[in-house]
Amino acid sequence: MALYLADHDGLPVEGATVQARLWTPGGELFSSQACTDRGQGRYLAGLVRLPLRGAGGTWRMVAKATWEDGQQAEVEGMFQADPSLSEMYQSQHGFWVEYPRIFGLGTGFYNLHESGGLHFEDWLYQDGSGYVILDNYRYNALGVTFAALEVHWRQGDLPTDTVAAIAHAHSLAEAGLHHQDPDTALSKLAAETSTFQGRPAWRVAGWGQEYYVTKAAAEYPVEWLIFNCPGSDWVWSLILSTNHPAYMKDLRALQKSFECPPEHQH
Repeated sequence: MALYLADHDGLPVEGATVQARLWTPGGELFSSQACTDRGQGRYLAGLVRLPLRGAGGTWRMVAKATWEDGQQAEVEGMFQADPSLSEMYQSQHGFWVEYPRIFGLGTGFYNLHESGGLHFEDWLYQDGSGYVILDNYRYNALGVTFAALEVHWRQGDLPTDTVAAIAHAHSLAEAGLHHQDPDTALSKLAAETSTFQGRPAWRVAGWGQEYYVTKAAAEYPVEWLIFNCPGSDWVWSLILSTNHPAYMKDLRALQKSFECPPEHQH
């Protein structure tokens, strides 16, 4: 938050003590910060990141300044916050996953119109199955750098062996895998038993061929996590893919944030 402090004559006031406070839509104090004097009457508060849960609604900001001879000034403002993307998906499909901004130290791109951004889209079918693509991407001279998380749910049973787990991963790739060359098959798939949030699961790892690169298709790693949710009729799968393997650790952190729908949904 940036503030400008002036006296009764309209002249900038420097050296004041300025405190900024932020209240949630529910009326709870969320943040209290001392503002930095940037000179010429300008004061700047630090960045405040709103929570992914419960941020939607009207937020209230109050800034209070005191300076020489006990003079004081106070200003109040309001702003409206929309529900987060995480809340949107929870409302629409029941599941929760953290808003997956990865590049730029978790803050997203500072220059979206030139660099890239977060692409998301839903694919839903008449039987209630579907999948969601959450894709961080960045353009450069050679093509695109990406780190994608996909959430799939479909009718069926949890695979019973490695052959069935690999076949399930292949079938999901035919529907999704936003960056996969549609004319190139996945390769080197291997499956192993695992657990996810205390329940049986399969982990499948393999390689795809990225097709946005301008000169030649580039091989990239893909990981599938296949599991059931309590009370759900669907087999759920979380797919991670990136053509910059260092981002796999960030994608796995997002994967761990996944929460199944309540048992009365799906």
